Amino acid sequence: MHIAFSSLIRGVGVMAGGVYYCAGEGGTNAALVNCITAGSTSVEPIITKLRELEASADIDGVKNATHSQAYLYHGTLDTVIPLEVVTRLQSFYEFLGANITTLFSEAAEHAVPSHQAQRPCNYLGPPYVNHCDVDGPALIIRPLYGVETQFTPSQTDANLHTFNQTDYFGAAT
Repeated sequence: MHIAFSSLIRGVGVMAGGVYYCAGEGGTNAALVNCITAGSTSVEPIITKLRELEASADIDGVKNATHSQAYLYHGTLDTVIPLEVVTRLQSFYEFLGANITTLFSEAAEHAVPSHQAQRPCNYLGPPYVNHCDVDGPALIIRPLYGVETQFTPSQTDANLHTFNQTDYFGAAT
């Protein structure tokens, strides 16, 4: 989303993920090979494709990502996504000239780190939110918005409200 809509989205936070367009046009099977395995570390073919998509107005201008904020996270115990996948993403954002913040030293399995989760940081499994020494969502928000965040334990599901979204997205088909 950050790259495709770079005129609207000013940054990105990635928890153990790969480079935009890593699957190409190959669908799910290509994504399982190209996006979550340590393969090519070269970002040039992806940049070339992005320039083509930009020229055909299929995505926003790649230059919009210059000086954007990118927060990248990977736990040292992650058994799902190799570190090389995330360092390739780091190279991608370095090539674009983004301001990058990384955390690759947390002893965490493949999950979103949180102070509020029940599962230990080294747990692998649903809901993929684990109790760790860092607060992942806060780490993403801080570089994007330049503000400190604090979880308020009084927040409850009662604060969530449903509303009709048809005006924004049309009727369901």
